[in-house]
Formats: sequence, structure tokens, C-alpha cells
Amino acid sequence: MSKNNIIIGSIAIVVLVVAAWFGVRVVMTPAPAMHAVTIGNHDVVQEVSTTGQVEAVDTHELAFGTSGIVKTVLVQKGDTVKAGQVLATLDASDIAMQRASANAVVIGDQETAQQGLVNAQTALAQLKKADAASIANATQKVLDTRTYMNKMQDIFTDVSNDGDIDTTSVTYITAAQALAAAKNSYNEAVTTLHALQASVKQAESSAESQVASAQVSQTLKSSTINASGDLSVNQAQLGYQNAVLSKTILRSPVSGVLSSVDVHVGEYASPAKASATLLSSALKITASVSEKDIASIQVGQHANITIDALGSQVFDATVTSIDPAATIDSGVASYGITLEFVKQDAAIISGMTANIAIPVAEKKNVLAVPSDAVFSNGDAYFVNIPDGEHSSHQQPVQVGIRGTNGYDEIVSGVSSGESVLSFSSK
Repeated sequence: MSKNNIIIGSIAIVVLVVAAWFGVRVVMTPAPAMHAVTIGNHDVVQEVSTTGQVEAVDTHELAFGTSGIVKTVLVQKGDTVKAGQVLATLDASDIAMQRASANAVVIGDQETAQQGLVNAQTALAQLKKADAASIANATQKVLDTRTYMNKMQDIFTDVSNDGDIDTTSVTYITAAQALAAAKNSYNEAVTTLHALQASVKQAESSAESQVASAQVSQTLKSSTINASGDLSVNQAQLGYQNAVLSKTILRSPVSGVLSSVDVHVGEYASPAKASATLLSSALKITASVSEKDIASIQVGQHANITIDALGSQVFDATVTSIDPAATIDSGVASYGITLEFVKQDAAIISGMTANIAIPVAEKKNVLAVPSDAVFSNGDAYFVNIPDGEHSSHQQPVQVGIRGTNGYDEIVSGVSSGESVLSFSSK
């Protein structure tokens, strides 16, 4: 016998021995034992289970609004930031100088307008004070001339009533002339007062118009529009510089976690490239559900979530969206769903794997048997009823909810208190 034949024969013997050993092992492996279980009432819960991925509800690619050299970077990857927080800045020294210049012009305009208003108000106040004094003097002159006129009237009346004095006498003529002069002085005083009042009214009205005009000018200079309702040139320039300056500051639009920071001090940054990526604090779960289960899922349904990395702790979530169209993979259709946590938990991080259980049907305290006691033959279901220690027969049953908690609802076919064969002992 050749050496090769000996080797081949040895290999064949080894193969036969190994095969025989495995064969014995297979034959000797006992079949799972079935137990008689008493039928009773149980809670039956049917769930749709799947796995998904934890993701941020929103992802923001953040970029500066203008180009420039990075001056400061105040955060790093993994940092938790708040809405409005400054993340990085560009060197804005030139823009700041231009902004300061524009602001100085605007401030100068405002100060000039304010001084014009003050001057107009001061002039009006002084005019009113002088006019009040003039009116007071003129009014007093009217009062004095009237008093004198009344005195001359009394003298003339006395002279006229004196029977010893003739109208041609010097006394009578003198009294009459004095009364006439007094009346003329009074009338002139009244005329002067009226003319002064009209003049004062016109002068003060003009001064008040100047104050109103100065007020309008001051208001316009303090706002961002001109008299035509357009942006004033100086205000527009200041607004532009403010806008450019704000673009040199990178702020967080919402609260969240930075998944990347891609800028460094001294680098050139531009709006064309994202300088950081922000994941919102709110988290969601994306998952796929099979075609046969998707009809049981509705927006708003509650779900129980466990996270592989966090052990057995259960988190509450809600179905927030269902894809309207299926995704086909290797001929198998599935539908994407999105869930959001009812309460955010700092221990949950984007990227973790989530185990999802969505209760879609539940019945309390109904007739049920262990799920492994129910068998099917096409569309028909049956259970095995023990007849004795070593025999049993098949009993057709009508099944209700097929639970995922270990029990199936039995609508008819068996009664409470009967026994069925089950691989479990519950």
C-alpha cells in the first residue's frame, strides 16, 4: 500500500468517526418537553418591535456671514452650548473702525439736531417771557388810563352840575378838555394792548412752529428714516456697518451639542464652508417598520424605548411621523417612522441604538393561553389538549390578539380551567 493511500484512508476514518460522534449527539439531544398548562385569564399585549437610531431632531451647519481671519474659537467638539452663545469670531478691526466712523457721523447729526431743538425751545421760552412782560405793561397802562379817565369824568360831572359855572367858563372848558384827553389816552392804551396781543400771538406761533420743526428733525436724526420715509444716508451706512460687524461673530442659533468644530485661530474662514456642526438638544429616533406591521402604527402612539448602552431602563417616546412611501430593499418593503422622546435625558446621546416596542393592541383579563401552545395550519389555529399521560388531540380554536408578552387571546374553542400542552410552564 502506498503512503498516499495510507493518508487518504486515515482521513476517511477520522471523518467517519467525527460524523458518527455528531450523529450520536443529534440522536441523543432530547426534544423540548411540553407541559400541561391550565387555561385562564391574562392580559394580552401586542407590540410592534423594531430597532432604530438616536439622532438629533435638527442638524445645523454653521458658517460665518462674511470672510476673514479667525480671531477666537471659544468652543470645541462635544461642548454643550446655549442659543445665542458666541462660538467663534473673526478679526473685525477694520470693520469696527468703519462702524465707529459711521456712528460718529450719526451721533454728530443727532447732537446737531438736538441742539437745534434746544435753541428753538429756549427762544420760544424767552419770547413768551418778554411777551408776558409787554402784555402786563400794556394791560397796566389800560388800567391806569381808565382810572384817570374815570377821575376826569367825575371832575367834569361835578363842574357840569355846579349851577354857578357857565359852560363858557374857563373851569368848564378845562374840565371838558381834560376828560377828552383822558379818553384819548385810554383808547390809545386799549388799541396798543390789542395790537400787542395780536403781534405776540403771531410771534409765538412762529416760534412754536420752529420748535415743532426742530422736534421733527431731532426725531428723524434719532431714527433710521428721513423725511421721505427712506433710510437716511448716514443711518443706512451705520446700519450696513453694524450688519457686517455682526457677521464676524458665529453664534449658536439654538441650544445643542457641537458635533464638530472645523476652524482654528489664524485660519481664513468664509461663508462657503461650515465652521461648526450643531446638533439640537432635542433627540429623535428613526427606524423602519415592516410592511405587515405598518398598518398598526399611527402618529401619536406611545412607544417604550430601551437603549443598548443604558441597560434595561425604559424611556417614553411618541411616534411623530410615518413615511408615506415604502423603501424597497432586496424586494422587501419597509416604512420609515420617527419617534421623539417624551422627556429628554442627558444620558441619551445621538448615535445610540434604540430598541422600540410600540403597543398596538391590548386586552385586560381575557381568556388566553401561552403563545407557544398555539399552532397554525394555514389560516386555521389549534391547540393540543392532553387526553392522558401520553396522548393528546388537536382542538381548533379561534384566536384574537396574538400577544408579544407571551400570551395569545382565545376567542372560542376552549374554556377556562381546561388544560393545553405548552413548552412553557406558565
